[in-house]
Amino acid sequence: DGPKIAIAHGSLGMPLLLATELDEPTAWRTLFYAYETPAARQIVERRAGHDTSFYNVMAKARVAKLALETIYGSQDDLPEHALLRLATTCDAVLAVSEHVADELRFVGGRFAGVPLEVVPLGMTGKAVTPADRADAAGRLRAYAATLAGFEPDFVFTHVDPMTVSKGLWRDVRVLEHLDGQLKRQGCRALYLLFSSSTADGHAPEELTAWEAEYGWPVQHRAGNGDLRETEAALYLEAFEPFNRRAGNVRAILINQAGWGEGSLGRRMPPGMTVADCLHGADLVFGQSIYEPFGLRTAEAALAGTPVCMSNVCGSVPALRKAAGELPENVIVADYVKMPPGYWLGSPYDALAIDQGVRDWVEQKNSLPAAHTLAQRLTVDDAVRSARLESGERIRAALCWDGIAENMFLPAMRRVLQTTVRRKSTSQLKR
Repeated sequence: DGPKIAIAHGSLGMPLLLATELDEPTAWRTLFYAYETPAARQIVERRAGHDTSFYNVMAKARVAKLALETIYGSQDDLPEHALLRLATTCDAVLAVSEHVADELRFVGGRFAGVPLEVVPLGMTGKAVTPADRADAAGRLRAYAATLAGFEPDFVFTHVDPMTVSKGLWRDVRVLEHLDGQLKRQGCRALYLLFSSSTADGHAPEELTAWEAEYGWPVQHRAGNGDLRETEAALYLEAFEPFNRRAGNVRAILINQAGWGEGSLGRRMPPGMTVADCLHGADLVFGQSIYEPFGLRTAEAALAGTPVCMSNVCGSVPALRKAAGELPENVIVADYVKMPPGYWLGSPYDALAIDQGVRDWVEQKNSLPAAHTLAQRLTVDDAVRSARLESGERIRAALCWDGIAENMFLPAMRRVLQTTVRRKSTSQLKR
């Protein structure tokens, strides 16, 4: 009967670990698995400079040896932050990505000296075959053509909840640049955003009525229950102006939650699933402002789909490490790198980055991402097959079985061995 292990998956699991320490302090070994840094998420989401400001602050603070609360003030109003700080009492701390590990060190205090191991989220182990991809593309393209009224050369998708952390407006930044490049190539594309600001969704009979009345989801109306909360702002302030300007890309918002039969309107092909939007698309977006990992976009990348990810997505370094280099179908948009001429001398210079500066950075830095994307888009089946084969090789390292065998279980064993040795040594000293 050896020691038992209690694992906290995120801050809200800490009370369980604390209870084991109080109840049976010598019987348990404790392991904390950080899926995010709550204070970092709150700061990034609430401040207008978002990730452009925060990650530059963090980089400069590392040089100046300043902790997060020294710059941003107390975060004690956030219960998850207080619980996170207690994680340093655990026998081991794991982080879901290199980004989260860096954020934990930025929190400071005992985290500055605690060994942190990066253990990525595991991907699904189910391989995607060329036939799977072709079937998914067939359903997605049929849906796109039905909505658009024409056969697009490319179909782009993004599937995410409509929260500020997902940075959905950034897709339009890239599409603005892509529109001109596709025009020069003589190609047309359809961008489908599957996103809702609420979890309950619309009733199927509402969608049926709106489809007949004004062509939902190609068109939307405000004031009748169609566009809710942040959906109205995104559609009216970003999508509609873009569609008026663009000639070769059209953006469509499918603002419905869930994928049940008939829940997304009458024009969606039977049997179509969210996997079709990841495996069958020509490009998948995921340009979050805060993304500890980004599992859905990474899954699309392993299926050989070109993906456009922001550099703060935690799966970017995981994919790079597993492949030995960044996979060819993963295009990273860097909204943290400041354009030439914008000098940041201290963390407080980065703290001053506001929405105006961030908008400028996004507009400039989305251009090279769009340029690379235009070069990587393809209708060549041989290229698609090569990307799929490459993704399956990476999957072997990043699937749940591989992560558990090579990272998670060894971390648990080290917790047991290290703690037992420490306990044995202390007993000998007594």
